[in-house]
Amino acid sequence: MSVYILRAPPVPWGDYGRVLVHGISSRLPRVGGVIQLERTGPFVPPIAFPSLGEVIVTGAFRSVLESSRLSGLNFGPVAVATAVRLHWETWNRAERLPPVLPPSEEPQDYVQPELHDPDCAREIGTLWEIEAPIWGVGSRTTVGFRKYTHNVDIRPSGPDFFRVEGLRFTLVSERAREWLAAEAGESVSFEAITHH
Repeated sequence: MSVYILRAPPVPWGDYGRVLVHGISSRLPRVGGVIQLERTGPFVPPIAFPSLGEVIVTGAFRSVLESSRLSGLNFGPVAVATAVRLHWETWNRAERLPPVLPPSEEPQDYVQPELHDPDCAREIGTLWEIEAPIWGVGSRTTVGFRKYTHNVDIRPSGPDFFRVEGLRFTLVSERAREWLAAEAGESVSFEAITHH
C-alpha cells in the first residue's frame, strides 16, 4: 500500500503567497482546541495548510469530501479570527512580487487584526480542520539542508486519511491521493513515504 504526506503545492510570491493562500494560524493560540485563523478573503482555496500539520477545508469542499466515501475524515471547526478583504486570486502569478504589498512589506501584515472585516468573514463561511485518526508511528531523518526522509509503521487496513505519532503531517492512501488530485489538484501536492 502506498502512503503519501498531504502537502501544500508551491505558491507564487514566496512568503507573501503562503500568507495569501493559506493564512496564518501560528500567531494566535488555539481556543478550546480550535484554530484561530487569520487570512484574506472572501476567496479561500478548497484546501489550505496554514501551519505544519494543519489541513483546513472550506464548507463546500467538506461536503464534497463527505460524499467521496473516503475514510478517516473527522472535522473540527475553525474560527476566522481575522478576515481581510483582498482579491489576490485575480493577480498575475507569474510576477515576482504580488501587486499589493503590506505597507511594512512583511507578509504577515496582510492579516493584521485591525484590518478585520466582519462582512468578509461571513462571506468566507465556515471552515473546517481535518482531524484524522492516529494509525501508527513515524520518524524523520535529516539527509541535508531542509531535506528529510520519513518512515512510518502503520497498522493494517488503515483509513484513507490518518496521522502517525511522531510526525505532524496528515497522511493519505493511494485512493485518497487519486481522489484529491482529481477534485482539488491545484490545492494539494503529495510526497510518497516509506512504510512498514
